[in-house]
Amino acid sequence: MPVRYQPKDIEQRLRNMILEYITKPNVIILAVTPANTTIPSSDGLMLAKLADPEGARTIGVLTKIDLMDAATDVVDILSGRVIPLRLGYIPVINLSQRDIERGKSISLSLHAELSFFENHDAYKAMAQYCGIPYLSRKLVIHLIRSALPKIETKIQDVLTQCQNELADPDDMLREGTADPASLGLVIITKFCNEFRTKFKKFPQLGGPFYQAIIDFLRRQLDTTKKVVTDLT
Repeated sequence: MPVRYQPKDIEQRLRNMILEYITKPNVIILAVTPANTTIPSSDGLMLAKLADPEGARTIGVLTKIDLMDAATDVVDILSGRVIPLRLGYIPVINLSQRDIERGKSISLSLHAELSFFENHDAYKAMAQYCGIPYLSRKLVIHLIRSALPKIETKIQDVLTQCQNELADPDDMLREGTADPASLGLVIITKFCNEFRTKFKKFPQLGGPFYQAIIDFLRRQLDTTKKVVTDLT
């Protein structure tokens, strides 16, 4: 419902804006739903189903787990027996307004969240798959899995290009005046610049992704050693 100076069609505008983003095939949808409501009819899941009918790229995020009535839980939802999602459901406990007013820190909040799941009869067997840290790891892993093949292809293209240029270093030396050491420095500098340019296209990727790239490059070390040996 519109309030104060909001336009009368604010609800439709928000709906259209959300659908504009979540209908993109490479977008992961976080369908956030309070666990103390009727989950199957939540707005988040209903919108997600419009954009992702098969539930292939939707993660159900269930909040307010700690505010549910006694003797109730969301185990059936988490197991996928109600509305199955390929990426599953993750229960979390956010800071409440009261926590914020009291100045409760994020670290204390995460510790309390972990303690809740580890000591709750319904969730303690699956506590490692609950909470905000697990949700963060799941998103990072999915991002790496979706982006790494593209980055690996680009790196392979650069390596192939460099290998073609280095097919016969003697010819390159005969055509110029550079000695092997200078030529090697030029080649390494050029490769580093190409590498840096490729990475700038993916500013949203973090530490785990770069570690994956480092591991990939280590596998190329033998090729690099061969090039250096040829130049010397």
